[in-house]
Amino acid sequence: DYDILFMDSDGLNSNNSYDVMIDCNKYEIQASRLIKYYSWEDFLIHKAFLKLSEDSPLYFSKSDNSEIVDIDYRYFSFEVMLVDKNWVKVKCSKDCEGCGESQKEITGWVKWKNEDNEILVYLYYSC
Repeated sequence: DYDILFMDSDGLNSNNSYDVMIDCNKYEIQASRLIKYYSWEDFLIHKAFLKLSEDSPLYFSKSDNSEIVDIDYRYFSFEVMLVDKNWVKVKCSKDCEGCGESQKEITGWVKWKNEDNEILVYLYYSC
């Protein structure tokens, strides 16, 4: 839908190309004006919206032992404010579904990936 492809890369190399991993195979893709590289941090903060679930809940603080924010995740999208390793600080997106009837901004922490680098949240590119 968005003409967006995701590939794992460490960015532009000395050959003016990207070394990418696809299905555990390494390929080299020549840089062009059609390819835009984003670090995970830049992508999450500037390009993505997150949907959460009971499996990836919103915590009051950055800890699996923290209290979970009691909301119905089906009705909210979140914008990333800060990336700290496997955790992101988020706020409800007023531009998407809004922040509920009270319109009070909902913020908290979400574990967005696990120790095996598996993504735990749903990523969207528009609301």
